[in-house]
Amino acid sequence: MDDRGPVVVGVDGSPAAAAALREADLLAARLGSRIDGIACWEVPVLFRGYPVDLRDDDFSQQAKHQLDRTLKDVYDGSIPAFVGGRVVQGGPALVLVRDSKDALMLHWDGAVLAGSWGCC
Repeated sequence: MDDRGPVVVGVDGSPAAAAALREADLLAARLGSRIDGIACWEVPVLFRGYPVDLRDDDFSQQAKHQLDRTLKDVYDGSIPAFVGGRVVQGGPALVLVRDSKDALMLHWDGAVLAGSWGCC
């Protein structure tokens, strides 16, 4: 693996996210890059401003569970060293664009964008 930046993949637990990871795996192998799987979460708009006891860790834990499950499913339980995953608070559009600023490529739900554009 070289230091050209990762292939960033949005992971939400959906079949489309798993397909994006599989395709990113092929791209990363050909390009000699690593994969950075990102699961995003935020407090639902419905609950903002209401006195409801919502614990942030519930949402982050759900995102972590989806990320871990998707990575394990895609890699049959044996996640390669060049694949990383992390959970980030924020809306997926903002987080994925921001966190892919130095990426070789951003890949989610079948869409591929070659970076770096650094817009956020």
